[in-house]
Amino acid sequence: MTLSYPHWHKAATIILLFGLGSAAAATLQPMFRKLPSRRINLLPPIIQATWLRAVCRALGVQLAIHGTPITGGALWVSNHVSWLDVVILGAVRPVAFLAKSEVASWPVVGFLGRQSGNLFIRRGHGSGEITNIMTQRLQCGDSLVLFPEGTTTRGDTLRHFHSRLMQPAISAGVPVQSVAISYQGAAFHVAPFVDDDDFLPHLLRLLTLPRICVTLHFGEPLLMSDGIQRNSLARQTHAQVSTALGLQTVE
Repeated sequence: MTLSYPHWHKAATIILLFGLGSAAAATLQPMFRKLPSRRINLLPPIIQATWLRAVCRALGVQLAIHGTPITGGALWVSNHVSWLDVVILGAVRPVAFLAKSEVASWPVVGFLGRQSGNLFIRRGHGSGEITNIMTQRLQCGDSLVLFPEGTTTRGDTLRHFHSRLMQPAISAGVPVQSVAISYQGAAFHVAPFVDDDDFLPHLLRLLTLPRICVTLHFGEPLLMSDGIQRNSLARQTHAQVSTALGLQTVE
C-alpha cells in the first residue's frame, strides 16, 4: 500500500494524537483519582470525548446524526462494524464501552481503553462480576455502550442480540437506547474490521480515504417498567436497529 504526502500527514497527526492521549492518560488520571468523586466522574470523560473528536477530525470523519442521544445515565445498544465505532460513538458524548478482553492488550489503544474506564469481557467467563460493575456504573450516572452481537460484521447483516448484558439497565432502572451505525461510500468497504484483521494495517487503509462518511441513528429510548425482561429489550433494540438500517437478520 502506497501512501501519498496527505496520507503521511494524516498518519503523523494520528500518531501525535495517540501519543498525547497516552501521555495525558498516564499523567492526569492519577491526579483525577485524588479529586472529589463528583469531579472524578466528570472531567476524565470530557477529556476523552474531546480527544476522540480530534481523532475523528484527523481521520476525516463526516458524521450525520438522526435522532437524539439521551442524556444522563443510559445503556446504548449498538450494532458493531469496526473499532472505529468506538471512536465515533465516544466523540458524540462521554461514554464507556464493553469490549472483548483482547482489546486491552492492544498497543496504545488497550492502554487508553483501560485508562478511560472501559470494561473488558473475557470469553467463556461468567457474567456476574461484569453485570454488577455495569449496574453500579449506571446507578452512578455513567453511560455505557454495549455491542450485543458479540462480534463485528461487514455492515450488511445484523446478527442476534445477546441479552444477558442488558440486565444491568433493568437493575439500575436506566433507559436503553438503540444506536444504528452505518458507513457510506468507500468507507462501507474499508471500515469493517472483521475476521483476522490487524489494527495497524486496517488503520493504514482508513488513512487512504479522503473522508469517512458515517451515519448514526438513535432510536426512541426504552424506559424501564415493572416486569420488563432483558429478552424483550434485546428484541426491541434489534428491531429498531434493523428498521433504521434495513439490514437482514442473521442468527
